[in-house]
Amino acid sequence: MIRHRHVQLCLLVSFLFLAAACGPSDPATVVNDTRAEYKVQLNTFIVQEPEPEPELVLEVVEMEEAEGAAAARAGEGAMVAPEMVESEEGGEGEIDEETMDEGPRSTDVLLDLYVLFNGKESLEGITVDISMADPFEKEKGTFRRYLETGKMARGEGRQLSVVLEDIENFETGDVFSVFVRAYVPTEERGEYREFAEAGP
Repeated sequence: MIRHRHVQLCLLVSFLFLAAACGPSDPATVVNDTRAEYKVQLNTFIVQEPEPEPELVLEVVEMEEAEGAAAARAGEGAMVAPEMVESEEGGEGEIDEETMDEGPRSTDVLLDLYVLFNGKESLEGITVDISMADPFEKEKGTFRRYLETGKMARGEGRQLSVVLEDIENFETGDVFSVFVRAYVPTEERGEYREFAEAGP
């Protein structure tokens, strides 16, 4: 009799463990586990210089016209060199275009990505973390962007792109890296759209 009850107790415990394993999981846990099945590779990035403001273009044209008129009045011996401008101190200084190009500037950067899924049930999209660093690998900025991947089958890959707009401290030689975090802490999940879409 005792042995019979012992067998019943063992079967009950086994059933409870099995029910817990097969039962519905927390949606956030499912999202976290599914995110781990994605791999994201950065193929290349393209710097997109912003278009000049119309007002600025108009000012440059007017300034060039004024300089041309002044040079014409002064004669050929007083031609104004386009590379010479009046400095803040009132004198003339030479513009070093190469130096201007190398310094920090506001720009847009397009990232060309390859996304690979190797799980069972994909998400509609994933949030990737992006890091910008200088040539010495010192991080200068971090970004998060949501990629609308749509439903993907196991082993399927897709090429996507994302644009980082108005990066203020980009310099020639800076590099980018893109990755999917293996685990997102509970307090940060509000910044990842896929957790909100999964529901409570």
